[in-house]
Amino acid sequence: MAVTGFRRRVVALTVLIATAVVAVLVVVSHVLLSRVTDADAHDLARTRAEAVAANVTAKGGRVVLTENSSEALDEVAWVYADGRLIDGNVPASVVDRVEELADSGRSQTATVGDYLLYARLVPIDGHHVMVVVRVDLTPYETSEQRSLTLSLILGGLTILLAERCRAPRGAPRVAGRA
Repeated sequence: MAVTGFRRRVVALTVLIATAVVAVLVVVSHVLLSRVTDADAHDLARTRAEAVAANVTAKGGRVVLTENSSEALDEVAWVYADGRLIDGNVPASVVDRVEELADSGRSQTATVGDYLLYARLVPIDGHHVMVVVRVDLTPYETSEQRSLTLSLILGGLTILLAERCRAPRGAPRVAGRA
């Protein structure tokens, strides 16, 4: 009976170790994925802002855009010159925060609900020009949630398999001393 008790302890320890390893792997992978998706969202915001800023210029003492007439950007990018909105349609849900960012005079980010807002200062002589862009974070968060769910399912299966891998019931026992 001592051998059986020993086997149970070994199996219990194996399951405990497997559970700890799986838990650590799930947490580490989720933290890494969160950092990667956060960096991707910030990179997208910076890229959008740079693309819009490349089309901002001064002509005849006024700030104008030399854009490609894409109205799709008007919903996610806005240009402010000297405190006035000169391009884009700011949704009511973010208008206050967008105006705060535009008035700040420095490049920065903010999160409002499910959106990342990024403000970029555009150097135009004699003018205070800010480009503010919006990135929807929903796809990034959905991806993180799905990844976490899948990791937890796979981790649970790994733990179940670790418990099932114990010695078969009919396995020979170690002979006692004579």
